[in-house]
Order: sequence, then C-alpha cells, then structure tokens
Amino acid sequence: MGKWKGMLNSIFIEDPLTSDIDSEKDLDSPSKLQAEEEQPPVTLSHILDQFDESADFVHNVYHEERMHVLYFSHMVNEDRLERDFLPLLVQSENPLQLLETQSIYKLVTVSKQCVEGILSGMAAIIYDQKAFLLDVIFPASRTVAESETETVIIGPHEAFTEQAYTNLSLIRKRVQSSHLKVIQLAVGEVTKSDVYVLYIKDIANPKYVKDVIERIQDVEIDAIHDTNMLIQCIDDHPRSVFSQFLTTE
Repeated sequence: MGKWKGMLNSIFIEDPLTSDIDSEKDLDSPSKLQAEEEQPPVTLSHILDQFDESADFVHNVYHEERMHVLYFSHMVNEDRLERDFLPLLVQSENPLQLLETQSIYKLVTVSKQCVEGILSGMAAIIYDQKAFLLDVIFPASRTVAESETETVIIGPHEAFTEQAYTNLSLIRKRVQSSHLKVIQLAVGEVTKSDVYVLYIKDIANPKYVKDVIERIQDVEIDAIHDTNMLIQCIDDHPRSVFSQFLTTE
C-alpha cells in the first residue's frame, strides 16, 4: 500500500519549485510578448478616431501643433490643469524635457492605455510622437439622495441633476468606453437649450440614431424647458395613452 501511495504522490502532487518555473515561463512566453508588441502605438489620429462624435471631448493644440492636450472637460479639474500644468508646458522652450523628467507625467506607448486613461478622467498630452497621461481626475458628482420617481433598493442612489455636464460625467463614469458617443444639439428658437443624444456605437442601430437626431433638429418651438416638452414634440402619437418613451432619472 505504501508503495502505491508513493507512486500516486509522485504523479499527482505538483512540485512547488517546478510550478514556479513553469509560471515564469508562461509570463515570458513568446505568444504573450508578441501580443503586446502587436498592440498599435499611440498616434494622434487613432485617438481622435476613437473619440469622434463626442461633444464632451476637448482637444487643444499648442506649440505650433506639436503639443496636443486631450481630455473630457467634465471629468478633469480644468482649473488645476490650466493653472498648474499647462502654463509651464506652453511657456517652456523644451516641454518634452518637462514631460520626461517629472514623475507626474506617465509615459504611455500603447494606444489602448492612452484611451483608457482618458476614459478614466485623465488628461493625455501628446508631443510629437510621445504620449503622456496626467492625473487631474475630478469627476462631477452629487450627494447621495433618494430618487423622487424611482426607488432603488440595491445599487447606487446617484440620480441625474439639472446640469447636463454633471449627468454626462455620471454616465461616463459608469460606461468607460470610447464607443459611447455624445451628440450635442440646440432646441428652441429663443432659449437655444442644449440637448445631448447618447448612444453606443456598433450596438445602437444607426438608422434609429439618425431618426432621433433628425426629429430633434426639425423641432420648431420658442423654448424647451424640460424633457417632457421635447418628448411631446418628437413623439409619433403624443395623445396616445401608451408610453412610447422611457423617462428615467
């Protein structure tokens, strides 16, 4: 019996030293290194393509179009960015040296890392062919309060506010994807109220998105004060007892 027990142990029990060596081999496997090398490098054109049709995306240019600053205005602390960082970079004769020597600027070489950093609320600075991420995250939020029309038992109690950019920040915080598109429109001949159409590219039907945008653009009214007024203007059957739009806060 002892003989068979020893043979089973030698077959099925893994040697910890061998296990560590195998795990190190997996980490340094050629396939994983090749996958990392295949990721596209950071280019300005690729970043701009990722965030096309995003009205809340900011792109500023400095140093004769050699330095580009990219971020979401409602997710970063713009006061800190414009007061503590941009003046030093803009006034410097060699901003690349500041970007490479100061630890607050994180060098990124893969386009995916740059996109994810912008979506998380960081500012991306691209100078010539090098990209850096700057942590100036300051997402807009609101105090926890009970929803007036919807009761949530499990989950966050964050509801939309009257400020559109605050609402965009809440949505961007939950959906950190470059496929989330934001189209800005103006409704009202007098008030020129801002209306934002949000959709996820490659999931939402482009035909329906185009139809919604065209309906909003065709609205002719002096003022739009709330969402219910807008719904009545673009509704197919405004007098129907059946709801055709879902309203949520």
